Amino acid sequence: NSCVRNCPAPEANITKMLEDGRFITTVNPERCIACGECVKSCSHNARDYLDDTDAAMNRLKQEKLIVIAAPSIKSAYPTQWIGILDWFRKKGCTIYDASLGADICTWAHLRAIETNKVGNIITQPCAAIVKYVEIYQPKLLMNLSPIHSPIGCAVQYIRKYLRKTNPIVTLTPCIAKKTEFMETGLVEYSVTYKKLMEYFDRNDIKIGTNSADELEYTFDEQQGQLGGIYPRPGGLRDTIWAHNPEINITTSE
Repeated sequence: NSCVRNCPAPEANITKMLEDGRFITTVNPERCIACGECVKSCSHNARDYLDDTDAAMNRLKQEKLIVIAAPSIKSAYPTQWIGILDWFRKKGCTIYDASLGADICTWAHLRAIETNKVGNIITQPCAAIVKYVEIYQPKLLMNLSPIHSPIGCAVQYIRKYLRKTNPIVTLTPCIAKKTEFMETGLVEYSVTYKKLMEYFDRNDIKIGTNSADELEYTFDEQQGQLGGIYPRPGGLRDTIWAHNPEINITTSE
């Protein structure tokens, strides 16, 4: 029952007894926030998740895609992240840094606060938190920030200002991003690092390596600046404070 004990949304679990007397626990997708805690905690490998990796790879065989990479790829694969992005680039993809979207997200929040367009708000790039509010705390919906997540901001920039229309695939560690994109319709394919590396292994695709000290990449637009620290605890708070330390922010991670 470790999956149930670690689940922050208990109503997402359905426990039933089989005809032979054994008990099993399954997932109620209507109440699940896609945080992935059950997948991490299950020692039997009985839990897994689906993303869009296979669909994205099939689409890549037909046309060039826009790839948006989360900055956490550098810490998840410190000696392979450049090789991963280069693999997509060799397939004809354009590569963008989600940190740039994070910088835009910070800017948008600062402008909204400074012009009194928002009051006390909950701003959380984590799609699992948003899904939790939607399902379990709907009274807080009116308090959610109206500003998109960093990836959402990056997509708006790519679509509206760069006028790029190719399908978009995101590379992130997050299972719940798929729910965000299903609701917003901003991104066609949500690919997680785990499933991407499984795809590479399954298809015997060798990824080039780089030095762990290399932190720069020639993206098709500029690399993000302070937005690169969004993945760390308090990252969004710290980027806003860097511009305006007087803003009152409480962080929950």
